[in-house]
Amino acid sequence: MKVDEPPDAQVWFCQASDCILNRSGAERGQVGYDALGATLNPSELATIELEAGPNVRVEGSVYVAQVRGVVSFVPPRIDMLRMLILRQDLTNRDAPIDLDGQVKVQATGHITVDGPVEAAFIESTGGDVELGRGAVGHDRGVVRAAGRITTRFAEKMTLYAGSEIDVGLGCLHSHLIAATAIHLVRGRGQFIGGSAVVGELVRVKQLGSSSGVPMQVIVDLSMDLMERLGQIDSAVAVARRRHVQASDLTDRIERAIGDPKTLTADEFKTFTALRQCQLVVERELSDLARQRQELLAETVENRSGQVEVLDSIMPGVTVRIGNGVLENRTQRRRCRITYDTASATPVIN
Repeated sequence: MKVDEPPDAQVWFCQASDCILNRSGAERGQVGYDALGATLNPSELATIELEAGPNVRVEGSVYVAQVRGVVSFVPPRIDMLRMLILRQDLTNRDAPIDLDGQVKVQATGHITVDGPVEAAFIESTGGDVELGRGAVGHDRGVVRAAGRITTRFAEKMTLYAGSEIDVGLGCLHSHLIAATAIHLVRGRGQFIGGSAVVGELVRVKQLGSSSGVPMQVIVDLSMDLMERLGQIDSAVAVARRRHVQASDLTDRIERAIGDPKTLTADEFKTFTALRQCQLVVERELSDLARQRQELLAETVENRSGQVEVLDSIMPGVTVRIGNGVLENRTQRRRCRITYDTASATPVIN
């Protein structure tokens, strides 16, 4: 098993005491001329005061790492994020892996997490993943398993399973993608918001909420669709982390100074750039959401899948089987949704 940096981090690795950055003075550009011979004077130099994080030491113009890890640069701040890389065989390891920093966990075998999971990236390339106390993703957490995923609950998470996903208490505003089946029957079994994309079967106690929160259930997933969805959702996680970083920094600036208009010209330029970064990422997220919806709307040929509701299905739930779509507008009890060849749509029995 290897623990290293998240896949979306815009970072590079270094050792403690390594030089991260050697800042040198900038030189002003030379005078130029336009096509008519008029003089073009170079712009005034803009200076950005770099802020060093707690694990970065400044020695004159040199910025030095104080811990082993990865460098993260979100202007104007330079941070060192601790990293732990374990190259030995951990099959028989009893002691937990503990790290105060960002973590990505990958293993070729089974992964079991007894404690809570929050906004993490966990992947088993050859086994199952079991989350004993559930997972809260903040729209950035991703769990992948070649086999089965079992979790107590999932909130704003994205889960990919090569076979089945089994959730206990419930699932809230999450995206679940499984090659064969999704089960929410062990506990409360509530699935509210988000989406379920599955190859054969969704079996759940309650689907949707009384308030009509929109959600999608798509049955008959192809492996190609699963991989393409995975690429889009990974890009979404990257963009959301970038947005959080920029938002946190601008919020800190606003809390510190009260009014951005009191900033110097250079400081205001940096602040404006961060705000522009937020807008760019928001447009990127909107585009990715559109791509995801277009991908989910693609027609699939298999029509043998079904949705089993053991308690109730609520308004606002859209079910797609094959190329047919059912939009549920009323509360129904104990039902099964299958594909009807005569009407070429999913029907509730």
